[in-house]
Amino acid sequence: MFGVTIRQYYDHQTSTPSSANWLVGDSIMGPQLKGQAIRSMKAPGTAYNNKWVGKDPQPDNMSKYYNGSSDNHGVHINSGIPNKVFYLVAMGVNDTLKAALLWFETLKILKPNDNFAIFKTKLIAATQHLINAGKLPANTQIVVQNAFHTVGL
Repeated sequence: MFGVTIRQYYDHQTSTPSSANWLVGDSIMGPQLKGQAIRSMKAPGTAYNNKWVGKDPQPDNMSKYYNGSSDNHGVHINSGIPNKVFYLVAMGVNDTLKAALLWFETLKILKPNDNFAIFKTKLIAATQHLINAGKLPANTQIVVQNAFHTVGL
């Protein structure tokens, strides 16, 4: 989330898909993989599909949650779910920097073993705190709820 935020800020992009591509690592994939990336925040599971590394396994919804033991029980694979939430929140408030502020405040209260359900609860609490402090628009609570609903949480 922070990498995309920094890139958009540095490149003077807005959160809109016509300005930002919402891809992570698209500039390091090499000439044979032009247009592919390591991650897609907008559409997890679509960042790459090629003969060298296969198809992007990231789910975009809890219904596709990876429960296997690979990848330290899916720590990177399942990151597509909160990545999609971040994208939806940034689009909903029309400001990637405000979404990043919300994630930063939430990360300060997360614990290492918190799961996605706890993350949702803490992100919603941080949203209300930032709304009350005048740092997020009043409709952000609805945007956050809708984003979590979209990914099945």
